[in-house]
Amino acid sequence: MDDILVPLDFSECSINASKVALKLAKKWESEVTFTHLIPMEDDIEEKLANAKEEFQRDILKKVQKNNALLDQQVDIFTKENIKATKIIQYDSSYENLIDYVKKNNINLIIMGSQGICGVKELISTTNAQMIVRKSPIPVLVVKNTPPESEFKYITFASDFRHYPSQGFREIIRLAQRWKIKIRLLHICTPDKFEKSRDVLARMKEYSKGIKEMIVSTHVFNAYSIEEGIMEFQNVAPFDIVAFVTRARSGLSRVFHHSLTEKVVNHVDIPVLATHE
Repeated sequence: MDDILVPLDFSECSINASKVALKLAKKWESEVTFTHLIPMEDDIEEKLANAKEEFQRDILKKVQKNNALLDQQVDIFTKENIKATKIIQYDSSYENLIDYVKKNNINLIIMGSQGICGVKELISTTNAQMIVRKSPIPVLVVKNTPPESEFKYITFASDFRHYPSQGFREIIRLAQRWKIKIRLLHICTPDKFEKSRDVLARMKEYSKGIKEMIVSTHVFNAYSIEEGIMEFQNVAPFDIVAFVTRARSGLSRVFHHSLTEKVVNHVDIPVLATHE
């Protein structure tokens, strides 16, 4: 059994992440943990001790409200026969979340864009960006409400120049658990032009031993990578787009000139990030 962690701030996007977790947990037979991070200042205990009773009551009400919202999400999963638990953490730093992942054998983080449904905000939010960069496990970033239909396809976008890494093998493992097929995609742009036969030869190397998982390979021409991914979605619809990040540099290093922010900001489907 693999475990999923879903950080919730109760925004629309984080609730959408919970809905995606529900879809995947049904296939995965996973245990899901919901966590709500509450920022706490270093001198919070002193401030609370000196605060007026009204202020203390307000804080308590907020914690109780968020706890009740967590209970609602747990109940939704429990009714679907999925084991779910909750935890409130009084530390909103990304280090706290990563530490929890390591100590509790979490296998996947599914998170929304932290408040505003637009991944531009996600990428520019320090904690969210650092979670993607530093997470030792795959991170699935969600913007919108998932479709009612089952997930069928993951598109793995790459230049396929590096030998299949641990990150790519992790994508294969997840696809197998979710019973989802994979499309391999290379976007050929004017400044990075390559012959299709060369790219397809590298894709063939990637497909060794997993041909049953690869439903198709594609070399797609476009003026930019983000444009190519959007246009490819219209030609061959997919449910998740996946990338392998390199050199601990986060999503923005998958493509140059911060193209990933543009890709994710314009593509409405979930984005799966793993590391080499």
